[in-house]
Amino acid sequence: MKQYTYERLIYAGAMLPLTIGTVIFFYWFYQRSFHAMNVHIELISFFIIVTYLVFSCIILIFSILYFFQFKNNWKRIAPALFILVSTVPALFTYGTMYDLHANKTYVRVVNDLDSLNVYRIRSANFSIDALEKKGDDFVVSYEPVYEYDWTKEDSFGFEYEIKEIFIDLVSADNMVHTYEMPVFEKGVCGNVTVGALKKLSIHKP
Repeated sequence: MKQYTYERLIYAGAMLPLTIGTVIFFYWFYQRSFHAMNVHIELISFFIIVTYLVFSCIILIFSILYFFQFKNNWKRIAPALFILVSTVPALFTYGTMYDLHANKTYVRVVNDLDSLNVYRIRSANFSIDALEKKGDDFVVSYEPVYEYDWTKEDSFGFEYEIKEIFIDLVSADNMVHTYEMPVFEKGVCGNVTVGALKKLSIHKP
């Protein structure tokens, strides 16, 4: 096999898993963070990891053959080997970021009321303020609060309730109105239209 053929195969094998994995992760992150859409990437991520392990073995064999045949030019494949090794911490980093964001709830909020502006979304453990700067169509993320009843247990575990989440809207005369938002489980992506929220009450500080 010619030298440039070895080099092309080694570089392709080193870059392909990292490139595809990076594109898929950031596509998932973009859809979740900016559109509140959950893209299931678990299966393809598993295949990427398996592909990386297989390619690593093949590249190692090719690199050994390359070294013995073109010993004086071994530096030409050094960047490819660096990319191959760097894929391991990259995978761990993506995995950590995936776990962090996959456990959060992402909600797209659409304000279709001309007379009110979204001011705040709040619950027992968080308050997202200054939302009027985000306009009438935006995505928020949060971690819902679970309250467990330790006296009631079934085959699925202890019973629980999710604390209410409220959205505060302010009118032109600075009157604050509060809607109760739908309850979303941890890790879920959802959509809320302000005009469709029926439970309206005056906010009490």
